[in-house]
Amino acid sequence: MTSPTPDASPPDSASPDAPLPDSAAPDTAAPDTEVPDTEVSEAGALDEEHERVGPLRALLVELPYILVLLAALLAAVFVTFDRWRRGVFVLGSALLLGSLLRALLPSERAGLLQVRGRAFDSALMASAGVAILWLATSIDSLGTDSLQ
Repeated sequence: MTSPTPDASPPDSASPDAPLPDSAAPDTAAPDTEVPDTEVSEAGALDEEHERVGPLRALLVELPYILVLLAALLAAVFVTFDRWRRGVFVLGSALLLGSLLRALLPSERAGLLQVRGRAFDSALMASAGVAILWLATSIDSLGTDSLQ
C-alpha cells in the first residue's frame, strides 16, 4: 500500500496550468449563439457624428437655451439694482419665451431646453411663466404709493 505524499494535490483541485472545463471558461459563448456587433457599430457611428459637429453648430443648437438664460440673467440684474418688479416681469417673460421655443423647435434643435417630452416641458415653463407674471403684476409695489 502506498500512502500519498504531502506535496501531491488531491484530484479535485485544478492546477494553474490545467485547462478549465467548458462550464467554467470565461467569456465563451455557445457555438450556436451569435454575438451581435450592434453596440460597437452604434458607438462608432455616434463618435463619428460628434467629431463632425463643430463648435459653431454646437453653439447654435444651444442658442434657444442661451437666450432664455440671458433673459434670466437680465432679470437678476434688475432685481439686484432694486427693480424687483421689472426683474420678475423679465423672468416670467423669459420662461414664456423658453416655453414657446420648446414648443416650436424640433427636439434636435431644442438643446438644453429639452428635459422631458415637448408637451411637458412647454406646459411647465408656460405655467411657471404665467404664475410669475401674475405675481409681478398683482403685488402692489412697496414704497411707490404717493404720500397723501
